[in-house]
Amino acid sequence: KVKRDYVDGLGDTLDLVPIGAWHGNGRKAGWYSPFLMACFNPGTEEFQSVCRVMSGFSDAFYIEMKELYSEDKILTKKPPYYRTGETPDMWFRAEVVWEIRGADLTVSPV
Repeated sequence: KVKRDYVDGLGDTLDLVPIGAWHGNGRKAGWYSPFLMACFNPGTEEFQSVCRVMSGFSDAFYIEMKELYSEDKILTKKPPYYRTGETPDMWFRAEVVWEIRGADLTVSPV
């Protein structure tokens, strides 16, 4: 069985910005997982949360993200222009855009 998200060009993609994360558990302890992702709304000039992402990443990716999101990119509190009902363990500066691919898009309570 071939799944759409395993073949380049067949899965749906979104360009999103990580704005926060939780501390990982189990095998992901010591890393950030999941990440809270957002899109920018130019009408309100806010970052609106869209989803959490936590699967499909390699250990090398998690290590790289732990190094990238070091103290200078971690915020002490949620900025007023982050629109979300989520409360991650840490907030990030909205600086990097990730292309997120999935099999399909579904409505989320995030």
